[in-house]
Amino acid sequence: MHHYKELISLLLPVLAASACGKQPIETEKIPIRIASTLTRATDSAYEEGDAVGLYVTLREGTAAPALKNSGNHADNVSFTLGGGSWAAETPLYWQDDKTHADFYCYYPFQRSVADVRAVPVSVKTDQRGSGYKDSEWLWGTTADVAPTSAPVSILTRHVLSNLLVVLKPGKGYSEASLAADVTRITLHSLKVRGTLDLSTGQVTPAGEAADIIPAEEAGFFRAMVIPQALDDATLLSVEVGGYTYSMKQTITFVANKQHTCTVTVNKTSEGLNIGISDWETDGNDYGGAIN
Repeated sequence: MHHYKELISLLLPVLAASACGKQPIETEKIPIRIASTLTRATDSAYEEGDAVGLYVTLREGTAAPALKNSGNHADNVSFTLGGGSWAAETPLYWQDDKTHADFYCYYPFQRSVADVRAVPVSVKTDQRGSGYKDSEWLWGTTADVAPTSAPVSILTRHVLSNLLVVLKPGKGYSEASLAADVTRITLHSLKVRGTLDLSTGQVTPAGEAADIIPAEEAGFFRAMVIPQALDDATLLSVEVGGYTYSMKQTITFVANKQHTCTVTVNKTSEGLNIGISDWETDGNDYGGAIN
């Protein structure tokens, strides 16, 4: 009996140590990564140094939670493109290996977002040079994603509209002589500010209207435009050959849609006559004359 007591005394510390060692094994955290295949409006891809903002919400079963100003799984985390991949400003992980999530991504990243349903957006009034690119706003979402070590693919789209103005030489003009005579194109009656709802990607125009100088490209002019509707308002003026001609128009600028206005310029004995063709993308007839 004495020997048994000695044996039990020797085993007790070992058993105690063994019991203490049976702690729950923590599951290794899975980093959240996003794909480098996000598309951009100005070109076909994001550029090195571009930064997007990311919100992540967690699902309870199949229910999609509302995006909140704060208290989401991830609140406005910046991801910057470098070396062909996106790097998070701070490490970001999945909740666990089971909980699905929804992703909301926008560009350009804003350091401070007070209201996720009313992020202030604006376009430049002078879109020449870098003004066009600096006017760009993009948004995308990917819903109900299962935890994965692979990058989450998020396709961003234009939340603004795009207006192309194409000048075509008519009677008495060649492309070269027309280009030499055109001194300025100005867009009018357009609101240049609005708010972006990060839960839906919808932009609501706000503020007063202003003039916009579009960017000049090879053979056309273009401008980013806040989605909005014009009702018989002066949209465009062209300064050509010492004359200024303006055009009133009724048109609805739609997010992620490009509208094209082709202006044919003819020389006449009275000076210039400018006719407007149809807008090419929305199927409506916006034809008219500039006086």
